[in-house]
Amino acid sequence: MERTKYPNNEVLEKWVVEIFRTDSFLAINKTLIQKLGLMEAIILSAYIDKHIYFQNKGYKNNGWFYFIHSDMKKQLCIAESTIRKYKRILIKNKILRIKTEGIPSKEWVKINFTALMKTVGLDLMNVLGHNISKGKHNYRSSTHKKGPTKKERSLEYLPLATKLSEIVSSTINITHTTNQIQSWAYSICQLVEDNKVAPERIVKVLSWYEKNIGAEYVPVVESGDSLKTKFTRLETAMNKKPVVKKYPPKFYDGIRYDYDTKDGYWKDIAGNRYSD
Repeated sequence: MERTKYPNNEVLEKWVVEIFRTDSFLAINKTLIQKLGLMEAIILSAYIDKHIYFQNKGYKNNGWFYFIHSDMKKQLCIAESTIRKYKRILIKNKILRIKTEGIPSKEWVKINFTALMKTVGLDLMNVLGHNISKGKHNYRSSTHKKGPTKKERSLEYLPLATKLSEIVSSTINITHTTNQIQSWAYSICQLVEDNKVAPERIVKVLSWYEKNIGAEYVPVVESGDSLKTKFTRLETAMNKKPVVKKYPPKFYDGIRYDYDTKDGYWKDIAGNRYSD
């Protein structure tokens, strides 16, 4: 039997590196698997990678891109019927949007990051903050030998930007576009990388802001840029203990003080709070 002839070590090394390079693998987030299911997470991860691919290429189609089933089948080694089945589930959950246009007609896909965030919930924010603080980034591209640009790295912060969009939309009847949310993610990336703010602090501030938005002395944040510029004020307000004035209850100098059972304080006619 004829023995297989291998090339020299240098050429063989190039072959092996090319075959087993990290960007030949599909990274699947554990939180996606837990919240969506394994197959749904695999299909969605493939679409997210394709979304990043078109972003890196500079295509500006308002978040729309194409990924035909035959190409996904080759990439994932999954039957097209399986791809269609679990893609329908993602569409039903409004995580994927589909449209057909062009001559010849082609199916275009768009990831609804807001719906994804609502489905996955705050858990993804916590995982995101942990992974980024540990220097774990999922973006890999053979075309960027020096690593991803800040614009590309900002895609890591889309869940945080999406969460901010939900908080703002809960008090103001407004819908934010995908481009706006991506711009907010870039502002959050600047906050982390330029201002050295740990992602865990942003997660904590957003959680607090969601519960206290609109309250007195709480800075108004309505965009990623305002989150970046007002972050320290938000964090200060979050850590500030309420000032409670010591004063006799009921009457004092002819002023009436009523006990508010909801807040647990005595209040005067101006709304100032006092402890017993």
